Amino acid sequence: MPKPGEEAELQVDIPGIHLNRDDNPAQGATLEFTIKLISNPLPPDGVSITVTATNPAGEVIPQNAKVTTKEGTIQLTIIGLPKRQVADIVVTVTSNNKPGNTKTYRFGVMNKTV
Repeated sequence: MPKPGEEAELQVDIPGIHLNRDDNPAQGATLEFTIKLISNPLPPDGVSITVTATNPAGEVIPQNAKVTTKEGTIQLTIIGLPKRQVADIVVTVTSNNKPGNTKTYRFGVMNKTV
């Protein structure tokens, strides 16, 4: 447990996603996934979550705006996945109280649409 006045290090779970792997399937141009904040306690002002995506050529695939939440569980959607290619996804979770308290997660998603 952190000392009073200190913030717990962020702890995040992304169930159903294979982190640091490129074999996450999508059945179309979008992929909905869940982020669970398992830090105890959660940052008092919540967290900001940013999703970035790039195609195999390294070009940015525009995503939804940054999300700010105080909830423990949040649904997010990756959009614009290219057909039959692996998109590189980076999810960044940052405390709104302590910007240095950040976690970054990487995974690839393959849109299996023909």
